[in-house]
Amino acid sequence: MLVSLRRTASTAKNFSALSLQKKDMTLKKKREQMYSIVTDWRSSGLSQAEYVAQHGMHINKLRYWIRKYNNSTQKKQEPVFIALPNILPQEISIRYPSGIEIKLPSQISASYLRELIQI
Repeated sequence: MLVSLRRTASTAKNFSALSLQKKDMTLKKKREQMYSIVTDWRSSGLSQAEYVAQHGMHINKLRYWIRKYNNSTQKKQEPVFIALPNILPQEISIRYPSGIEIKLPSQISASYLRELIQI
């Protein structure tokens, strides 16, 4: 298997910047550098294992930043609400224990319907 050993000036710059101590880097700057490494890995055509072996990184670190990169680039989908038509039954049925059934139009007032249910 052939492994590409290409290293561009921009990736060399990013990797030398990674050697800085953590206290010297802001989170934003580190994120930008790691996102640059993720895009470099994607364009390299190498597997993750091959890439980290060539660049002296730990594979879990690369995977962590790939996940962060993927989460940051995915579009956040807003919930979609669909207006439903006001669907009312044509009629309301009340069946009493005695077996009598009353069918009423659905536009009946709530107070009148309450009276009928209590009978």
